[in-house]
Amino acid sequence: LQQGLDTLDRHASRHDIGDNQINKLKKARDSARVLLRYVSSIEENIVLNVEEDTEYVPPDFEHMTLVEAIEQSELLGALHRASITIKSVDHFNSDLFRIAESLAASFRTFGNQLRAFRAARKGKEEGEWTFLTHGGEGFSDFLGFLKKNGIAEIERVLLKKDKKWSFFKPEWWKSSSDNQEFLVVFKVLDAHKNQFIHGDWMTAFIFDVMRTYLQRNKIRHEIFAKVAYSAPADIINSRSDFDIVILIGGTALVFECKTGKIDTENAADIVSKATEISKVLHRFVPDIAEFRFFTIFDDALNNEQSVRNFFADGMVEPKRIDEIRELVFDLFRAKGDTAKVA
Repeated sequence: LQQGLDTLDRHASRHDIGDNQINKLKKARDSARVLLRYVSSIEENIVLNVEEDTEYVPPDFEHMTLVEAIEQSELLGALHRASITIKSVDHFNSDLFRIAESLAASFRTFGNQLRAFRAARKGKEEGEWTFLTHGGEGFSDFLGFLKKNGIAEIERVLLKKDKKWSFFKPEWWKSSSDNQEFLVVFKVLDAHKNQFIHGDWMTAFIFDVMRTYLQRNKIRHEIFAKVAYSAPADIINSRSDFDIVILIGGTALVFECKTGKIDTENAADIVSKATEISKVLHRFVPDIAEFRFFTIFDDALNNEQSVRNFFADGMVEPKRIDEIRELVFDLFRAKGDTAKVA
C-alpha cells in the first residue's frame, strides 16, 4: 500500500500531463491514504502470523515527505514526540553517490588535491576560481575527475618556474612531479556538486555503504542522513544535526563526518554531542539497549594517534574513511541474523 501511495504521489506532482488526469491521481492518492491508515490501525490490534522467509521491504523514506517520515519512523517519531523538532532530512541522488564512491576509492591517491580544491579562491575574471597545488600522484586524475563528473571545467593550468607562471598543457599533466607548484584556474559547472565535495561526500559514502549492506542482507533498519534538529535546552543542549543515524532493533548508530582538522576544542564538542545524543535516544526511543557514536576523520590532515587520544574515553570511536567497509562487517557479522527477525 505504501509503495502504491508513493507511486501516486510522484505522478500527481508531474507537469507533463493534463489537469483532469492529475485530479484523478489525487483522488486515488487520497483514497489510498485512507486505506493505509485503516490497515495500519488494524495492525495495531491484530497479531499477524508472518512466515520467517517473508521478504523484508524497508520503508521508502527517501520518497516520503518529512511529515510522513516522522509518522512512519520509529526513530524520528520518538524524537518528535519528545519535543525535538526535526527540521529536515537530506537525500542524496545516484550521481552524488557515484561521486562519493569515486572519492572514497581514490582518497589516498588524490586526497591532497581535494584539500587544495576546497581551499579555492575567486579568480580575476568573472566566474573564475583558482587553487594552488603540487603535481605528482593524483594531480591529473583529480582534474579529470572534476571534468568527468560535471563539477568544474579546467580553464588553464599554470606552472610556477623561476617565480613566474607559465602555461602547462593538458598532455603534460600526467608527467607532473610533486616538486612542481601549479595554479589551477577553473569554472564551477554544478554548484550543488561543488558544495557536495567540500564536505557531504563523506556522509553520502558512509550512508550508501551502510544502507546497501543492510538492504542486501534484509536486516530491519531505519537510516537517515543529515537530520537537522532543534530542541528545548532541558532536553538536549546541542542544536545541530545527525550526519548519519541508524536504528537496528535495539541498537542506535550515529556517525559524525569530519573532513577538516580536529583539535582539542573540536574533539570536546564531538564528545559532548555524543553524550547528549546518547541520553536523548536512551530516554525517548523505546528499547534502545546499545548506542555507538563514530567520528570519521581525514588521517592525512590529522595525526591519527592524536585523534585517537582525543577520544580515549570510548564514548566516541574514531575511524578512517578506509576502515568503513571493515566496520560494517564487524558491526553486523554477529547481529545480522537476529536483526533480520527483530
